[in-house]
Amino acid sequence: MSFFCAISGEPPQEPVVSVKSGNVYEKRLIIKYIHENGTDPTTGEKLEESDLVTVQGNPKNAAPRPPSHTSIPALLQLLQNEWDALVLSTHALEQKYNATRQELSYALYSLDAANKVVARLIRERDASREAISNVQASMGLTPSQPANGEDDVEMSEGGLPADITSQIDETHKTLSAARKKRKPPQGYATVAEVKTYAASHTIPSLHSASPAGINSLALSKVNPSQFLTGGNDHVVQLYDRSTDKVLASLRGHSKKVNHVAFREKEGETTLILSAGADKVAKVWGHDSASGEYIPKATIRSHKAELTGLVVHPTKTVFGLSSADKTYSLYDMTNFNQIFRSAPSDEAFSSIAVHPDGTLFALGTPTSTIHIYDVRTGAIAASLTPPDATPFTVNTLSFSENGYHLASPNSQSTVAVWDLRKEKTAHVIDLGDDFKVNKVLYDHSAQFLSVAGSQGARVFANKSWEELLRLDEGGEVSDIAFGEQGKEIWGATGRELRIETHFPVADLEQPCSFSTMPDTIEPGVNLTDKMLEEDVLIATIALELEKQYRKGQTLHGIIYVHRISDFYVGGLAKTNLGIFRKLCGDPSLQNVVIMTNMWSRLHSESEGRRRAAELASTDDFFKPAIVEGAVMVHHMQNTVESARTVIRQILKNHPITLGTYKEIVDQHKSINETGLGTAVDERLAQLELKLKAQFEAAEQAKEQLRQLQETMEEEKRNQARRYQLLQEQFADVERKREQAIREAEERSRREIQAVEAKWRQEVKAAEQRRVKKKTNLEERMKNMTIIPNPHSPSVRDGVIVSGRSYAMFNMEHESYFATLAHNEEHGE
Repeated sequence: MSFFCAISGEPPQEPVVSVKSGNVYEKRLIIKYIHENGTDPTTGEKLEESDLVTVQGNPKNAAPRPPSHTSIPALLQLLQNEWDALVLSTHALEQKYNATRQELSYALYSLDAANKVVARLIRERDASREAISNVQASMGLTPSQPANGEDDVEMSEGGLPADITSQIDETHKTLSAARKKRKPPQGYATVAEVKTYAASHTIPSLHSASPAGINSLALSKVNPSQFLTGGNDHVVQLYDRSTDKVLASLRGHSKKVNHVAFREKEGETTLILSAGADKVAKVWGHDSASGEYIPKATIRSHKAELTGLVVHPTKTVFGLSSADKTYSLYDMTNFNQIFRSAPSDEAFSSIAVHPDGTLFALGTPTSTIHIYDVRTGAIAASLTPPDATPFTVNTLSFSENGYHLASPNSQSTVAVWDLRKEKTAHVIDLGDDFKVNKVLYDHSAQFLSVAGSQGARVFANKSWEELLRLDEGGEVSDIAFGEQGKEIWGATGRELRIETHFPVADLEQPCSFSTMPDTIEPGVNLTDKMLEEDVLIATIALELEKQYRKGQTLHGIIYVHRISDFYVGGLAKTNLGIFRKLCGDPSLQNVVIMTNMWSRLHSESEGRRRAAELASTDDFFKPAIVEGAVMVHHMQNTVESARTVIRQILKNHPITLGTYKEIVDQHKSINETGLGTAVDERLAQLELKLKAQFEAAEQAKEQLRQLQETMEEEKRNQARRYQLLQEQFADVERKREQAIREAEERSRREIQAVEAKWRQEVKAAEQRRVKKKTNLEERMKNMTIIPNPHSPSVRDGVIVSGRSYAMFNMEHESYFATLAHNEEHGE
């Protein structure tokens, strides 16, 4: 009796039977399977070694080899059958391989088609996004930012390059030694002079009206008439005050410009620097060939808004601070980054450089000020106001003496820090409603200016006395001291207001009168805009009547005109007309026309050219000069120059003005005098002009209303188009996602189908192999061996020379095999 292992299909050497399934196994194989799985390999039932029973089915002696395998014809037939089976199996595998390749090619083509669909949908999505951004831009909406940020840049870890460090050390030694001996330059503004500062000039209509506003101001030291402004309209403007012209409008920012600065170094090109809310810093250089400023560099190394810009005292390095919690330094020869700080725990909101160049101060949104060593990037000190509510330190300024640092102490107070003791030396309270925008020390360290939401203040250093208050223009976003401290500039809205000193000797008022040598009453300013014209005339009449009744006469009248004015406005012409009516033509011979403000001109020749033009113009001084008036020039701004003007008046004979006689002797009212008639005529003209302007304004208002309606309708249409684009974009997104899901699902199903078909064919092949093996084994079992009665080697059933057997199979023909001589039977 033969047994076959249910696992290997081979006769077992140590057969065992499972009591759970009744199958025979090779002992070593079933034990190994139990250790790995713990179940019966045929039925899957739980199986242990104790469930196995050893079978003693084989005899102790070795079993003879199957006779069918010892015959050459049988072996040939067996080999032929195996070869045929192998050829058929190979053919079947080739067919399966070709079918699998076709299915794989189909799956790859389907995947490629799905990728093309996805690519087309992505292009449609990008086109939709671009269309949406265009609609947003046309509607004035803020476009969404792209998800990807700028590329990271390497951060320096070992401080500045050696050559830059040596430049900083050399500059430090030079400036530190000079600073200790420095005193205010001769002719520099004094405390007494700053107290007298008043508005002298306004530069209007800078930058665009929408969005309006100037954020930063910088004055040129090489060309005092030139200055820079950075605005909310994304533009940097270079303006020349002497010509009242914009020299350059530098564009390149996509958001507001937060800071601007000059780099002016002897022997090198003047550079203009700017830093914006768009995370970009720009550098422009002056081109001597074209005379224009051309772009030199664009820096995009930071990942958030730039909050500060400073030019180092070496003039070869500039620094940027950013809300991305880092600051960086750049070489101004090649504009490469030479240092980038490691990310801090908090963002930086402002930056300032020490006058000696070895320290940077950086403000934060948490009230803290960090002082860094420029050369190493290490923190030298941290300053935090005690018991302060957190606020943003949006501005910083070092004193020129190097010992003090000014900064906000809250939104409405300013702290002066003593850097030697690392504590506040003084706190200036500006009022609860004041919000600090800028703090700035002047070059002499005598004055500290503060700009904010309610104008500007100027304080004396050490005493902290408030010297000047500038609050006429509203909020001041930036402030600057002019050359020698003689001017204070403030940026308000789209305007720059300039405050300057008015000494008494300048006789600065545009029109005043008094008697010489007898001094009676203070002069009356005829151009005071706060007075209405009828009040002005009544005041003049009262003053004239009072003087005439006292018997006082005039030696002369001084009419003052600023030679620095670029043109003669309507108000000046009106004042001149009233002045002529006031004096009367016979009295014009006692009039002195005095020009002043000559110090504001570039050259004396320019002033003399303007004076000659005024003296020869019919609409201005020519008629008075023809009647005997004299023009003099108060050029030196000295007492002696003023005395020269007074001497000219003292030469005259006393006169009585025609208006005096009309009011007192002829008992005319002020309106009936020549002066009043002139004013009435002007008022009538003004009334007609105002009426025409009013009608024009009404028409403009109607046009504006119609334009607003058109704009509203266009805005609604744009909103509808925007909504439609959004819906289309959402639909494209849905289709894209659905196509991706369908492609993935289709690919998955196809792969699963191919895999299942392959497994089925493998299983069928395996089943065919097992069946073939089983059939072969059954045929071997059905074979019987009987002696061949026809064999000549058998005599009466006795084997003589060998043993011959006939092997029969119920399904096949018989064949013969001759066995070797059996010596056991004595043959």
